[in-house]
Amino acid sequence: MTNSSNPLVNAVENFSQSFEKISAGENVLMKIRDDFVQNVTRVSPVSDSLRSKNPLAEAGNIVERQISSVIRKSVQDWDASETTRALSEHFGDKVILLVFGKVNAGKSSLCNYVASLFERDEVKFFYLEDGVRRYTPEPFSEGVTETTARIQGVELGDNLVLLDSPGLHSVTDENGELTRLFTDSADAVLWLTPSTSPGQVQELDDLRIELESDKPLLPIITRSDSREEDCDEDGNLTSILINKTLENRKEQEDDVFRRAAEKLGDQTKIKQPFSVSVHAHKQSGGDSHSLQESGLAELEVRMAELVAAAGDYKPRKARQQIINYLDRSVLQSVNDLLLPAVDDLEKLISNEKKAAVQHSQEGLTKLRQELAEKVTDWAEELKDSGDRALLASRINTLVSERLAKELRYSVEKFVDSVDTILVQIEENDVGDFKDIEIEYEKVTGRAMQAAISAGGALAGAAAGSFLGPVGTAVGGLLGGLLGGAGGQLLVETEMEKVTVGVDATQAVEETLHKLDSKLPSIVKRAFEPWLEVLRDMEKSASYIMAEVHVFEKNLNSAKEAL
Repeated sequence: MTNSSNPLVNAVENFSQSFEKISAGENVLMKIRDDFVQNVTRVSPVSDSLRSKNPLAEAGNIVERQISSVIRKSVQDWDASETTRALSEHFGDKVILLVFGKVNAGKSSLCNYVASLFERDEVKFFYLEDGVRRYTPEPFSEGVTETTARIQGVELGDNLVLLDSPGLHSVTDENGELTRLFTDSADAVLWLTPSTSPGQVQELDDLRIELESDKPLLPIITRSDSREEDCDEDGNLTSILINKTLENRKEQEDDVFRRAAEKLGDQTKIKQPFSVSVHAHKQSGGDSHSLQESGLAELEVRMAELVAAAGDYKPRKARQQIINYLDRSVLQSVNDLLLPAVDDLEKLISNEKKAAVQHSQEGLTKLRQELAEKVTDWAEELKDSGDRALLASRINTLVSERLAKELRYSVEKFVDSVDTILVQIEENDVGDFKDIEIEYEKVTGRAMQAAISAGGALAGAAAGSFLGPVGTAVGGLLGGLLGGAGGQLLVETEMEKVTVGVDATQAVEETLHKLDSKLPSIVKRAFEPWLEVLRDMEKSASYIMAEVHVFEKNLNSAKEAL
């Protein structure tokens, strides 16, 4: 190497860490995914009782499809990351720094500058094509438009690799995804944001994702320069590139740091950004003073520190790659695809359970109202025969028909048929008909009245013979009184009842009272099979949610252990 005093070159020479391939420890991490897949596919959120096409079945089918989508995507993403893992293994004894940032952040220019610090025969430019490294003598293309449409890199000396990526928020989704995919191969990240609009919201979101992996990260504000017009010796108007003032740079650096801290909520993970201008340094002739003014001298020092930090990260990178995969692929797919579908299903089930309860209550109310009329009419019709069994049978038929109708109305969207509803209103549930009786006084003392009448006549005759002619008249009167009026006062009677009709009032009241106590349980039993279907689906949805929480808990535990 030409410049052994260069701190970056020295740090690269002294780097001596190795990437550990996936081992038993990493297989334990993959088991988190495999257990989740196995468990979440054990249940079906769709009941066999449902029609093939109805809101509940469709919602359940969506959940099943999203489970399949999560599994399929997790497999595809793992396969797609094979190139990343292969790159990590190939450069297992080198520190890999990924230059990361949005389109036109000056990534290629920075890489070319860092490459210029090394001997030419120690610099090997390459790009990836279908996962294969292809070497090229040409440095990275630089420009104001998006010039990088693939992962390209440069090997510097024996121990350093810089990866240049298509910009985040690229004009093509494929380029942006390619960048995100290869961040996992890096041991540390140079996060570049241009001075023209540093630290925008989308960039801070990307920064948050990278910091979550606890990977060493160095934030750099690039293109920290401005154009100034001047006249040359011949008087021609020229435009020159100058570094931004220290005050301007400090203001931007503090602003990006402050907004990043607010966005991320944790200042301990964020390093203070610093500013550089590769192009201003080149235009000035590249002397040592320009090196300091452009911020590139500080870049070399900070990159040397980053290489040392990458040495601490590299041995656990394989495990971190799996955790990133579980987090950003599996869990993210679960959150984006599966959870909304399960949430929709749970809401629909909850609504249908409430509707079933409401329909059962409405059905009970309507039954009571109709039975109050029907039982009265039927009781009047049957009171003469007193046929309580027939009245009970009519009640059974009415309740069965009305409940079946109410249940069909509630579930006709979901099931093809409703089971026959068995209603058991027994004869002894029907009140008794009561005979209408009248009571009258019946005379039972006629013989005694005749005897008294005879005695009165004899007494009158005796009085007449004793008193003579006058006595005869008096005796006749006395006999009449004793045998007539006096005899009436001594007549004996008894009360007797006679049935003159049948009253149904008591039968109606007792029957309706009995029905009031039995109907709620009858209605509940009628709706119970449908509620059981809903509860089973609810249990399946809850089971899926529980497995998601277990997966998330296991993943968080793995993060903490790492």
